[in-house]
Amino acid sequence: MIYALIACAVLLTIIFIVIRCLKGGFFALFTKTLASIAFVLVALISSYSKGLNLVFVFIILGLIFGLIGDVVLDLKVIYKQDNDVYLNAGFASFAIGHIMYFIAIILYSNSIFLADVKTFYLICAGIGIAGLVTLFIGLFGEKLLKLSFGKFKLQVIGYTFILSFMSAFSILVSTYISIFFIFAIGITLIFVSDLVLSLQYFGGKQNSKLLITLNHAIYYLGQIAIATSIFFI
Repeated sequence: MIYALIACAVLLTIIFIVIRCLKGGFFALFTKTLASIAFVLVALISSYSKGLNLVFVFIILGLIFGLIGDVVLDLKVIYKQDNDVYLNAGFASFAIGHIMYFIAIILYSNSIFLADVKTFYLICAGIGIAGLVTLFIGLFGEKLLKLSFGKFKLQVIGYTFILSFMSAFSILVSTYISIFFIFAIGITLIFVSDLVLSLQYFGGKQNSKLLITLNHAIYYLGQIAIATSIFFI
């Protein structure tokens, strides 16, 4: 059942990407919404088969906020006059989603490490890595990647910190808890997809079919991996 759902999620992602590249508009938004609902369903069915707990609840909440962000960002494409509103809403939705993922990791790692202080040390290490990545992007990102963040620079810096922290932290946790590796891969793929997305939004390449394909393919693989990780935790 779970593997059939994963295959369905991948298929819906492919259909969406093709329609997004060829046509766009409301039909692209509709198929994108279906693709996003699919990864939420993968998580729901996985949690049902394993037995629902707080860790799974927060992972599912993270995926739901991802779904909301997906819809909001495509509304940005359709309603160009409200670009700023939808872009800020997208930042907020995905950031909240990552906070949900963070809570899930904390709950799970504490259940494994118990009274150990490993979680605290891993958080500190993640903050350090994220700080360096964010500092680099903030100081050199625009020049190196030929981007212009403009009035969204603060949002980009804040969001970069959240994404890089979650990628580093989830990878560090997975070195101790190997079954969390799939989740860590998913988080990291989302980080990579947003790097591609920045080339579109802030590099004047929003209509590049190559970047559209890469961004969505990497992003949906990431969310599907996160949803699937529930089945293996």
